Amino acid sequence: MNVGSSRWPCRLLAVSLLSSLLALQAPISDARVFWHTGFGNTSAIAQNPETLTLAVLSAVNQFRADHQLPPVRLDPRLNQVAQAHADFMAANRTLSHTGANGTDPSQRLTGVGYRWNCIAENVATGQVTAEEVVQDWMNSPMHRANLLKVAVTDIGVGYNNAYWTLDLAGEAPTHGSLRLTTETR
Repeated sequence: MNVGSSRWPCRLLAVSLLSSLLALQAPISDARVFWHTGFGNTSAIAQNPETLTLAVLSAVNQFRADHQLPPVRLDPRLNQVAQAHADFMAANRTLSHTGANGTDPSQRLTGVGYRWNCIAENVATGQVTAEEVVQDWMNSPMHRANLLKVAVTDIGVGYNNAYWTLDLAGEAPTHGSLRLTTETR
């Protein structure tokens, strides 16, 4: 979605987003939040969650293939975590990497038994199709970097009322529990 798009009014959530960005130390220029008004294209809302998940997987894998990277696969644990986080953001009308009880993505994935060696999370709001949200992530330098991480092998997708979560991770080898990187964007 283009910032100048007439389909969605663009407004920066000054207080909550600024505090989230300061906590993440992310550049403000990369923050774009779109208000979901309930008008216009609502195709994602009408789609079944499995269809949305597969559409995100397909778009992410096409993007990775375009950059000579191997495809990622859906992991049911990551899907569970991503969906719960999208539900949390929608219920609280907030865009954040901090979830219920103050958890971060690494805590949420560890909590479902995923032994990770790298992890990243992309969140968004306002986009109404899987293609639109993946395109926005591809156009954002930080989110793009997450999509192109070589160590990422698994993803999980969550969607609720125009709130999106994409958890990306690589599972640690079973012989060790070294955790190499934790990144959120």
